[in-house]
Amino acid sequence: MFFFGYMFCPDYCPTTMTTLNEALGKMKAADAAKVQVVFVTVDPARDKPKILADYVKAFNPSFAGLYGTDEQTAAAAKEFKIIYQKAQVKSEFTYMVDHSTQMYAFDPQGRIRLMIRHEAGPDAIAQDLTALVNG
Repeated sequence: MFFFGYMFCPDYCPTTMTTLNEALGKMKAADAAKVQVVFVTVDPARDKPKILADYVKAFNPSFAGLYGTDEQTAAAAKEFKIIYQKAQVKSEFTYMVDHSTQMYAFDPQGRIRLMIRHEAGPDAIAQDLTALVNG
């Protein structure tokens, strides 16, 4: 699973990470072990690799953070049709980032199989991921 966000997000990101953790908890342990959640930062200026790793692992020890340069982030966002931009800028390091909130699930061969909306609850996500890992 890929989810694009940033650590300073006050709402969507922590909610989504919590929902994904709950979804894995609703799956059989063997199925959940086949799922890798990857949080891709859209704010590489503030979400440095070490603190990003600590952030995602606070939601679930198996979660991973993905960090890239501004150019790599832009390229990945374009590939996944993610929109993001700084908003409410007060200073170089004090701002919000408006961003898309969908999640992407891949099959074991690395193909995108699902686009999951932020509003999907843990039960629906667990059901979809279970079908995907056993499909």
